[in-house]
Amino acid sequence: MLAALLALLTPSAIALSDGKMNLLLVHVKKRITTFVGIDRYGGMVIVRLQELFRMIQYKKISGNLEEEDSGNFRREKYNTGLLGMKQHFNLGKKIRKLYVDTGFLGKRYSSAEIYVRSTDYNRTIISALSNMIGMYGWNHGASRKGLDYPDVEGWPEAYVPIAVHTIDRRKDYEISSPGCPRRNKLQEIALESEEAKALLKSPKVVNLFKELTLRCGEEVDANNFWRIRDILFIEQIHANEILRKENEWFSDSLFNEMTYVDLRISRLLHGTFERPVVVNELDIGREIQKVRGGTLFNKISTQMDMKLDCLNNTHKPKCKWINGLKYFVFSAHDFTLNNFFSILNLTNSEVVLPDGYPGYAAAAFIELWVNSTDNRPYFKVR
Repeated sequence: MLAALLALLTPSAIALSDGKMNLLLVHVKKRITTFVGIDRYGGMVIVRLQELFRMIQYKKISGNLEEEDSGNFRREKYNTGLLGMKQHFNLGKKIRKLYVDTGFLGKRYSSAEIYVRSTDYNRTIISALSNMIGMYGWNHGASRKGLDYPDVEGWPEAYVPIAVHTIDRRKDYEISSPGCPRRNKLQEIALESEEAKALLKSPKVVNLFKELTLRCGEEVDANNFWRIRDILFIEQIHANEILRKENEWFSDSLFNEMTYVDLRISRLLHGTFERPVVVNELDIGREIQKVRGGTLFNKISTQMDMKLDCLNNTHKPKCKWINGLKYFVFSAHDFTLNNFFSILNLTNSEVVLPDGYPGYAAAAFIELWVNSTDNRPYFKVR
């Protein structure tokens, strides 16, 4: 199904649709018989923001910027703030307009139609909850007191609770990023490629890493560089004045340079090369894409296979769950979207900002359609 889905996602395949098209499923990736959606968490606030930056400055964290002193701090550096909640609430309202107001999904929430899956992080779970409130948890006139939510004093008006499912992040190979020795080895090979060497050994990048090593008090390299850029990006959103007042060395030009380098490194680590890198007859770029995004891609294609099979076999026990399902949501991370875009070669997708990163609350929708004339399935990515 994987190869077939890749082929069917091309514009030429979509253009072959004759006759009436029926939407069956939507997958959303946070990111139609069914549709799958994948979305990224909303804008974040770093917990104990200034402490984190001081820890970097005064050598209170380890060289790989991973093992913070505080256990709680290490588990959740980032939380979705008010901005992120607002972003996902507004995204939920847009999704309601797209799929509810057009009649694909019911005007009232149904657990048989919708399934929400999140990684096990506060920011992705809160983003998913905020998104569902935007779809069904406000007074849009359809939800009924006493049926969809309790008729009890103090209950928020028209709020319909919607379950968000998750699993242990250490075992979540679909939409999170637990340890993977094969992925690590492939990425090591990627960073040893001629393209990577040309980038990392260029005077501009060497000097950039030296300056950041001096400022942070720890060695900065291609593997931990993104963390510093990430921290500075969020500080500019939530504490820009303090950031620039306390760190006169920081400037827009420096950050723009960091963003460019980080994007180039990210593409290499996601298997996107200017020219194929082949080692021992293995296409390293394609192998990285499969390791990083293959499990999620297989999950989506398996569900769509099941949905199509159950169209004519509704009596099968396995079809009971999938028959009613129309909307499957993943609430995940920027790298989840990047993994998905890379495996489809959609690096210039509209949900990617000019600097190359999926924006906060960005989403991709994968729709499964069936043509009523030739009875063939087609796929569409929004």
